[in-house]
Amino acid sequence: MSSAGAGNADVSMNASTPLCRALLAVALAVLCLAGCSSDESSPPPPTAGPTALPPTPTLAPTSTFTQTSTRTITGTPTSTPTPLVGEGGFTISGSISGVARGFTMILQPLGRTVTSDHDSGAYAFEHVPPGDYLIHVEDGCGITPCIPDENVTVVDADVVVDLTYDWCPMPALVPSSGPPGTAGGFGGHCYFLHSGRSGGVFFDDVLVGTAGPGDTPGNYGANFVVPLDATVGPHTITVKSAPGNPAVLLFTAGVFTVTEQ
Repeated sequence: MSSAGAGNADVSMNASTPLCRALLAVALAVLCLAGCSSDESSPPPPTAGPTALPPTPTLAPTSTFTQTSTRTITGTPTSTPTPLVGEGGFTISGSISGVARGFTMILQPLGRTVTSDHDSGAYAFEHVPPGDYLIHVEDGCGITPCIPDENVTVVDADVVVDLTYDWCPMPALVPSSGPPGTAGGFGGHCYFLHSGRSGGVFFDDVLVGTAGPGDTPGNYGANFVVPLDATVGPHTITVKSAPGNPAVLLFTAGVFTVTEQ
């Protein structure tokens, strides 16, 4: 009886051996999956390469600039023209290059208006008496004109004045000098910042602030902070495409001169 019992025990153990092995394999597999899951978690963000942009610094509230679309005539003729009798006088003519658009143009102090040709940009003020004049173009670019006012003098002949449209005219930095850590800003007009677009403000090659977002026409405000390790002397302030994109130059904003602390 005991012999038979021993035999049955051997058979029972032999029969259970594959089951034990299977259970052990399952347990090992579960442990392996848990370990692999720990080892294969989401990788850290890639290390920034040499062309990556540094984070935008915290900017002081006083460095915030805004821009509007209003502008007044920036120059004054030095003399008053003598009124003409009849159809005499001379012609002030030329063209506007850089953009295909018709502009309202004003000849001061006569107050005459013409519209430049949409395609060629050509314009002409006729029957102009001798004198000093100012050509003002309603370009919609705010206080940083895309087409600056132009002074012209008529003496005894027709005058040709060609004008050029600047898509991103240079603004004025405020302030334009100061020690490291200075908070500054500027405002202006740039087509490439229109309709909510933004750009990075660079101090030489270092990202130090933000320009925009611009409004629908492209008027924008910008701010920046001079790096604490900036060297004494002049440095170029530029605006480039928004951080995260290739740093494409949009325009030069001016020169900032770093002074001693």
